[in-house]
Amino acid sequence: HTDDARAAYVAKLRATVRQYGKNLRALGELANVGVDCPSPPLDDDDLSLAQAGLEVRFDFDRKGAVGLNDGEASGGQQVMKSLILLIALLMDDTRPGGFVFIDEPFAHLDVANIDRVGRFLGATRAQYLITTPVTHNANVFAPSQLTLVTSKKSPGETWAPPIGILRRAK
Repeated sequence: HTDDARAAYVAKLRATVRQYGKNLRALGELANVGVDCPSPPLDDDDLSLAQAGLEVRFDFDRKGAVGLNDGEASGGQQVMKSLILLIALLMDDTRPGGFVFIDEPFAHLDVANIDRVGRFLGATRAQYLITTPVTHNANVFAPSQLTLVTSKKSPGETWAPPIGILRRAK
């Protein structure tokens, strides 16, 4: 029975890695980023499984593939890599992208990369809760359908001001 359970585990592991690679490539296409994620050898032995790992490489603007921590990617590219990796984990046949909390994905990005990340978020079928500080760049709100504006409680006040709500028609 142990051999059957192990074989089922290895088969599920292979299917999971295959699906994750497919999700990465699909999100890469949405982001106009080349994504390469070769399947590692997953043989039915302890050493092979212990040494298995994923290597994901990204090709931005056809400048050549870069890894996860190579230090060559810009801030916008790092954000795109992180979002692609995260959303791909949440995708499956029944959930196209899950529900993702993202804290300040636009921080420190220039206008072009804010627009690029916003277009990518809008193109995926995931749902997002995004936090962002007050900003003069309205582009950070472009991918949202609903914006909630909160404020801190003023000293001496019992309550914070009411939450502002902005809905966008799609």
